[in-house]
Amino acid sequence: MLLSELKKIRADNTKETRAGDGDAQRSQAAKELVDALNGLREWLDYTINYTTQGKFWDPSQQIRKQLDLCLKLLAARPPDWDAIIANAEWVGSMFEQESDRARRDEAAQRSRGLRR
Repeated sequence: MLLSELKKIRADNTKETRAGDGDAQRSQAAKELVDALNGLREWLDYTINYTTQGKFWDPSQQIRKQLDLCLKLLAARPPDWDAIIANAEWVGSMFEQESDRARRDEAAQRSRGLRR
């Protein structure tokens, strides 16, 4: 979902740059992206701190660091949209991969526990 929204923002940004009219739309997109990234960060923090599967999520803190970077890029004036979108796409991609990794790591730990 995040990746599809980011691709839409990238396409809209390209169209608006050509048309020359997009400051209000970019401002709204920035606000929505900040909300989405903060929501992902809150979900990730909650999952890590309060769920049994949380210990398998983002152990290297790469995703959390990238989320923070995206938020800093969005706060910059003027924002570098190419960097924001590229970094946010990376976050979306890593979230998808991390879900699979966390599930795999949790299953492997459970399997090791059953063999003992």
